[in-house]
Amino acid sequence: MKFTKEEISLCKQVAEKHRKLIEHGDWYFNERMGMTNFWFHFAPYQGKIFIPLWTISDCLEFLRDKGWNDIAIEIRPYYDDIKCFAERGEVDKGCERGVTGEGKTALEACLKAVLAVLEEE
Repeated sequence: MKFTKEEISLCKQVAEKHRKLIEHGDWYFNERMGMTNFWFHFAPYQGKIFIPLWTISDCLEFLRDKGWNDIAIEIRPYYDDIKCFAERGEVDKGCERGVTGEGKTALEACLKAVLAVLEEE
């Protein structure tokens, strides 16, 4: 697995606002060790020492759990970026509101959408 510097930075920003449950096999970033798999660490190390590295699935699951039921990832070659858009609301009543994240990678776009949701809370 390879993460860009921007994706790691966004994961750090998400970690400041939301505690992700540590699960066996998750990937984490540590300033001293770089990327590491969490199979050998314990929960007390969570926080500033180990920053959880989110995947696209983690982002989509988080958005769904928060009630964002219409999520789309759009590749936009004309703009040379990728957009993640999530809406919340009932289908018959129309869209209540939406959040958007844009980035060079799909993960970057999804993390920006997660950050937008966390900032609204």
